[in-house]
Amino acid sequence: MKLLRTQADYDQSILMWHIATELLYKTEKATSENECNREFSKILSDYMMYLLFVQPAMLSTVAGIDKTSFMEAVAEVKKSGEAKKFLKRKNREDIDLENVCNGILSSLGESRERKGRRHQRRNVLADASRLANALKQISGSTKWMIVSNVWVEMICYGATYCDPKQHVAQLSKGGEFISFVWLLMAHFGLGDQFQTTEENARARLIVAK
Repeated sequence: MKLLRTQADYDQSILMWHIATELLYKTEKATSENECNREFSKILSDYMMYLLFVQPAMLSTVAGIDKTSFMEAVAEVKKSGEAKKFLKRKNREDIDLENVCNGILSSLGESRERKGRRHQRRNVLADASRLANALKQISGSTKWMIVSNVWVEMICYGATYCDPKQHVAQLSKGGEFISFVWLLMAHFGLGDQFQTTEENARARLIVAK
């Protein structure tokens, strides 16, 4: 089954897969078969977003850190019917996030890409919704195995292309998890499989299944 083939800048790939992972996590319950990969995917997804926005220097050589796409995704979420209901409520502790996420999936899953003035701009939230809906078609534990594998590839890619000086700087402060990933990959000689051919050295990630 062909799941998805997409080419996007590394930072947009992180954002797209993070949103898709979050939508899946909130709309599908854990089972004995998928619990491990489901939790692992959630942890790595949150960590990569943390790096992207809190520790951007760790990914500066591979990511453009396009915060505009993130703000556009937030704006799109606020437009959905379920999200509007959520934002209007004063007490949000008892909100059903599963319904909110299902509403986002149904309202944005078929959204088209936006066109900018000079080039076609990807609608990251729509891409993430389509990705999550495609993943939902995969039954059993295979779905979360795919998601977890993608996040492992994401962090390995980022670790490989992070400036070594940034890794060293972080290790002197106690270390970031991605720096320990880098050390392990260097020890086992696993960095050669992650290559970028972009002339401007900005990484682009292609995910296919």
